[in-house]
Amino acid sequence: LMPRPPRQSEPPKMPPVRAERAAAPPPPPPVPQAPPVPPPAPAAAPSNAEQNLAEMAQRLEAALRRPAGETVAPPVAPEPPAPPPRAARSEPPAPPAPPAKPAAEKTSFENLEDEMASLLGRPKPSS
Repeated sequence: LMPRPPRQSEPPKMPPVRAERAAAPPPPPPVPQAPPVPPPAPAAAPSNAEQNLAEMAQRLEAALRRPAGETVAPPVAPEPPAPPPRAARSEPPAPPAPPAKPAAEKTSFENLEDEMASLLGRPKPSS
C-alpha cells in the first residue's frame, strides 16, 4: 500500500524544536507529491452528428484507398416506409381545376422580387 498524501487543507505540522536540537540541521522538507490523477471520466456517448461525421470519414478514407479505375455503386439510402394504402373510393376523383391564368406573364426574376418584398414586409416593386 502507498502512504496517503498529506492533506492539502492542513499545513504539515512541524515537531516542537528543543533547545538541544537547535544546532542540528532541520529535517529535509517533504518531497512534494504530484496531485493524484483523477480516474478518466467515462467517454460520453458520441452525438448523432459526430457518428455521422465519423461514418462519412471512414467511407471517404475507404474510397481514397481504392484504385482509381475501380468503380463501386454508391450506397443507397434506405427507402422510407411506403404510406398505407388508401381505401378505394366508390366515386371518381374530381377533375383537376383549370389552371389560373396570370394577368401578365412575369419573369422568374419579377416573381422572386415580389416574393422577397412580401417576405420582408415591403411594398412590391412597381413594374
